[in-house]
Order: sequence, then C-alpha cells, then structure tokens
Amino acid sequence: MIRRSVTVRLVLTVMALESLLIACLAATVYVTSNDYFHTEFDGTLAARAEAIASLVEADAAGRPAMETPPLPISRRSPHSQHPDLYRVWTDEGRVLSESGELAAGTPTPWIQGVAQPNPGERQIFDSRWRGENYRGIWIRVPVPLSDSLSGEAPHAPTYCNIVLAISARKLHDQSEDMVDRLLIVSAVMLTLSAAFTALLVKWALRPIRRAARELESIDLANLDARPVGSQDAPREIGPFVRTLNEMLSRLAGAFRRQRNFIANASHELRTPMAVIKSTVQGALRRARSSEDYRATLDEVLEDLSRIEHLVDQLLLLARLDEGAVETTPVGSFSLWTLLSEVLVRYQGEAADAGVRLNWPQLPEVKMIGHADLADRLFDNLVSNAIRYNREGGEVTVRQWQADGQARVEVFNTGPRIPQADLTRVFDRFFRVEGSRSRDARHAATTGTGLGLSIAREIVQRHGGRIEALNVEGGVVFAVSLPLAPPERTADGRGQDRRDKG
Repeated sequence: MIRRSVTVRLVLTVMALESLLIACLAATVYVTSNDYFHTEFDGTLAARAEAIASLVEADAAGRPAMETPPLPISRRSPHSQHPDLYRVWTDEGRVLSESGELAAGTPTPWIQGVAQPNPGERQIFDSRWRGENYRGIWIRVPVPLSDSLSGEAPHAPTYCNIVLAISARKLHDQSEDMVDRLLIVSAVMLTLSAAFTALLVKWALRPIRRAARELESIDLANLDARPVGSQDAPREIGPFVRTLNEMLSRLAGAFRRQRNFIANASHELRTPMAVIKSTVQGALRRARSSEDYRATLDEVLEDLSRIEHLVDQLLLLARLDEGAVETTPVGSFSLWTLLSEVLVRYQGEAADAGVRLNWPQLPEVKMIGHADLADRLFDNLVSNAIRYNREGGEVTVRQWQADGQARVEVFNTGPRIPQADLTRVFDRFFRVEGSRSRDARHAATTGTGLGLSIAREIVQRHGGRIEALNVEGGVVFAVSLPLAPPERTADGRGQDRRDKG
C-alpha cells in the first residue's frame, strides 16, 4: 500500500516541512512587498498632492485661487470607472477646485472620521466611494497672499486643504500578482523537491534492494554461502544488514544441527533395530525350546525398551527446543527431597552394576523452578554416573547453597574425561571415545548420548549453569540453580528458613 511506502512517506514529510518553510517565507515576502507597494503608492499620493498645492496662488483680489481643473490630476486613472478624486478648499470652507465626479457644495464623505492634519503635515487614510476602496492623502499648506495696496505679504497666512484619493485597485492588483507569483514559485519548488527527494530515497535504499535480490537467491543449499548486502552499506543500514547476516548464520546453524540430529537419531535407532532383527533371525533359523524363545523375547524387549527411551528423549529435546514442554508450574520445592527420591530410585540399578550410592545427610535447600524438569535433570546425571562408573566404584551427591544459588555436585569414580571433551559431553549424541563397546549388544544397552544434552537444556531453561570437571579420583558434574526466595513470616518480614550448610 502507498501509506507503507518509505519513499512516499519521506516525500510527503519533506513536502510538508518545505510547505511550512515556503509558507513562512512567502508570508514574509508578501508582507515586505505589500509594505513596499504601500510606501510607493503613498509617495505617489504625496507628490501629486504637493503638485496640486503648488498651483494655489492669490488672485487679483488677493484671495487664494487655482486653475480648474489642476493639470496634474486632470486625467483619469487607468480604471476609468474609478476616477481620481480631489478637492481643494480653504480653512474658511471656500472650495477652490474639485473633481467633476463630486457634486458642488456637497461634503467630503470619504474623509469622515479622518483627523485634520496640522500645517505642514499629511494624513494618509483609506476610504470607500461608490463601492470602491480608495487610498487618499490630506495635507494643509499655507498660501502666501499679497496685499493689494502695498504688495507685502500679510502676517497671518491663509491655509488650504488638499485632499486627493486614488483607487486602491492598483494596490490590490499588485498584491494579487505577488500572491500568484509566490504560488507558482512554491508549486515549482515543491514539485522539484518531491522529485529530488524520491530520487534521493531510491538511491539511499539501493543496499536494501540489493540485499532483497540476494535473499531471493538463497535456499537451504547456500544459506550461509556468502554475506547478504554490501559491506560498504551506509551506517544507518549497516546494523540491519549485519543483523540479517547474523540471523542467516543462526538459521544455517539450526538447519545444520537439525540435519546432524536427524542423521544421529537415525543411526541410534538403526543399531537397536539391527540387534532386534539379528536376534529374531537367529531364533528362527532352527527350532528351539520354550526357554530359548523366552530368552530371545527378553532380549527383544530390552532392545525395545531402549528404543522407547531414545524416542522419549528425542521428543523431550524437540519440545525443549520449541519451548513447548508441558511442565508443572514454576514453584518452590525441596531439593533434598527431590534428590533423595532420585537416589532411592537408582539403588537397585547401582547394586546390579556394583556401584555404591552415597548421599550424606544434606542440608535443606529450596529452589525455584519446574519440579518435574529438575527430577529429569538429576535422574540423567545419576544414571550417567552409574553407567560410566567402574565396578566397585562410588557415586556421591552433595548439595549446598552459595551466592544465591543452589549448588549440586554428582561425583563418580569412573574414568576421567579428556580435557578437550569436557564441554563436548553436553553435545547431542556425543560419546567420549572408548565409552562405546564394539559389541552390538553392549551398544544397544548403553546410553543414548542425549542425557547430558537434556540436562544442559533444563539447566539453561532455569537460568542456571552446568559443567563437567575432572577431579581427583573421578569426574564431577556441578550444577547451579536459582534458590527460592525467603519465606515470609506473619509480620510480613522475610525470613530465610534454609540451613546455611
């Protein structure tokens, strides 16, 4: 849609700002020009009024008189329907001359309300006559009169009033012409500015269009083959291009991990399936006793149990990745109680493997989180410690709290992990070299290579940390998880009821 176009939005924004600027500039020009036109018009009025005043002189009887009509204003204005108006009279009220459009002996209505100027001053005024706007000037000038007997000027001069009014249509036409010119100039400026802004935006968005074309050519085969966008992109677009490339790299990594996951899962499922197939084929080669068939079915059931466990762990990992695991609500629970239940659960398996479980009286520690996920976390760690232990070995579980975290360590006396593999043991389907037997039956009964991966996902989901460490006598898996907040007493004050250990 047009309203979503960056180009249109920027062009409209620029045009709005420029319109405001041009309007302010045009208003300034209009006011300045209008003042200039009025000044020029008033200067013309004053010059013509002074010209009329120069025609006033004494007649043979020694009284003020003038030629009728005075030559400087005998012509009409260019607008013949709106003639120039004038009247000349003495302070005593005797009219010396007036324009033909004014009836003799009538008052001068177009100067009503205008104050009479002092001698030597002038009064500019606006008026209307017969529906037309006029602008006029009123001046009073002394008229030196000669004494008819002695020829000397009298001591008290007589004053004449000269009023001249000219149609203001010329001023109006000049103002309209100025407005028309300003509108034309503004329209041209806005049009050129809009075109220039559109071209500028189009040029500035070239890196984005180039990145879009490159994105269209990307598929799963070349998801991370090359970076998208120009390396010399403008600084404002650089973060977008960089973030886009980082997202593509994450997508490529996710697809790569997914392909590896599917390949490893297929391999892990193929092994027990092959064992089941070979077991059944061996049982069918010849007739066997019921005890032999029962033993064969027991082996098949064991293999099917491992497949079921593997599928269950694969589904749990997939749901953890999507954040769609249905768990118990987040709450506070006793870590000691949870660990005790897990250790009791594995007493039989540990005894069968010749491994002793140790969990000394642990201090009461409460953590905050999902109890069922925490149960799966420590179930995997204890199971892993028993499976990769030596016969006659030990598994010891300790817990305490420090720095606002619940700390748990699961120690086993099994073989040490190579230093380079201490972080890789948490990768999916990873097994330390030598932990697998070449015997297919043993491979089918060992771990899936997913237990520690699930443990890490659960710890990270709770905002904690897990690490594998080689220590004297074996290997320890250390877990840090958030503590539950202190319980509230009846008076509302916080009270930490946990044993500080």
